[in-house]
Amino acid sequence: MPSIQHLRRGATALTALALTCLASLPLAAQSVNTGVIEGRVSNSAAGTNLKQVRIAIEGTAFETLTNEAGEFRVAGVPAGEVTLRATVAGLAPQSARVRVAAGQTARQDFDLGVRDTSGSAAREQVITLDPFTVAERELSAQSAALQEQRTAPNIKNVVAFEEFGDLGDGNPGEFLKFVPGIQVSMNPAIPGEATIRGMPGSGTILTVDGVELSTDSPTSRGAVFSASNVANMDRIEVTKVPTPDMPANAVGGMINVVGKSGFARRNPQFNYSVFGLLTTIEPLTMLGRELFRSGGADKGTGGPHLRPGFDVTYIRPFTPEFALTLSLGHNARWEDKDNLVPTWNRVTLIQTQSAIAAQIAVRDRNVASVRADWRPRRGHSFFATFQYTSDDVHTRIGTFTQAYGANATGGENFTQGAPAKTRRVSAPAPPRSPTPTASS
Repeated sequence: MPSIQHLRRGATALTALALTCLASLPLAAQSVNTGVIEGRVSNSAAGTNLKQVRIAIEGTAFETLTNEAGEFRVAGVPAGEVTLRATVAGLAPQSARVRVAAGQTARQDFDLGVRDTSGSAAREQVITLDPFTVAERELSAQSAALQEQRTAPNIKNVVAFEEFGDLGDGNPGEFLKFVPGIQVSMNPAIPGEATIRGMPGSGTILTVDGVELSTDSPTSRGAVFSASNVANMDRIEVTKVPTPDMPANAVGGMINVVGKSGFARRNPQFNYSVFGLLTTIEPLTMLGRELFRSGGADKGTGGPHLRPGFDVTYIRPFTPEFALTLSLGHNARWEDKDNLVPTWNRVTLIQTQSAIAAQIAVRDRNVASVRADWRPRRGHSFFATFQYTSDDVHTRIGTFTQAYGANATGGENFTQGAPAKTRRVSAPAPPRSPTPTASS
């Protein structure tokens, strides 16, 4: 009996081993007959790596999108020669024939900034001048914004920072004014909070790289732009339709400020700009004189009216695994404005009082941002960001008020002040002293 039991156990073990080997044969054959294609998509004219580029193998269902560094990887490709195609919005697509060896990794890079000269124009020896590279930065930024909108799972508007160039003020609201469906409140010349599709600002979430930004106002729950900056900003994503992954208070939508990644550059880049800011109520004909004027209400608001500013950004990919981005900015704005405050009698529809508040303000804004990107291994990336924003305002307001009187007359376009009523008051006569009489 023991020998028969041992034989049965041995037969069962051999059967299980045979089934395991048979089941692994197709998988082994499949892994041997397939390979991997990897590479990078870039734009040499702009010096950037392109993200969200669609990589597809023609005639098959194999496709993927590039990451922030422009890299892609397609696994399980049947061995043999295939046609790999790269497409992105705003740039001409490119195709390449790639030979995939079984169990090997083939590499194919694309440069969508290079003009294709394989057409009939090249065969006819027609000389075509290269496009001006001064527009490559704007075209590359526009392409990135269009591709982000195309691959978004919901309704999304994307504003690329480099698409609009340098606007001077480091306030993200200056860029959101160009996005349809968004209303940016001005305070009075500085962007405050944004509303999406008519919803209040308290229902719109402002995030930086996906992290919700708190407000610096004690009277509102909505985040204001004065607490954020555009230092090291790559793009702004506006989601107008709430999705399940958003917080419950995002009833109006979400605004996400995405920072620049050091892996997005092929080589180091140093950008700087110098500018001047001025806000004045003088007419355009007086602009020449206003540029050289100085003075204010006190020491805090004094100085030249045209204030200089600068922006500096340095992007450095040290290794394929580590990159660093540094941004600094400073701008000062001298503002001269008059605030008109009328008071109306809502019964008679007559203005009873008017006030003019002449305000002079100087706004100093300093921003700094540092971002470090690290990729310990393929498919894993970490980044750490530090941002500093300082927004100081020195202001003086002088108010002049005119009161027209309770009995004023007029209409909706003019007011006639009421004359002051006077009453003559006579002083009482002094008491007369009795006159002495003489008797005889």
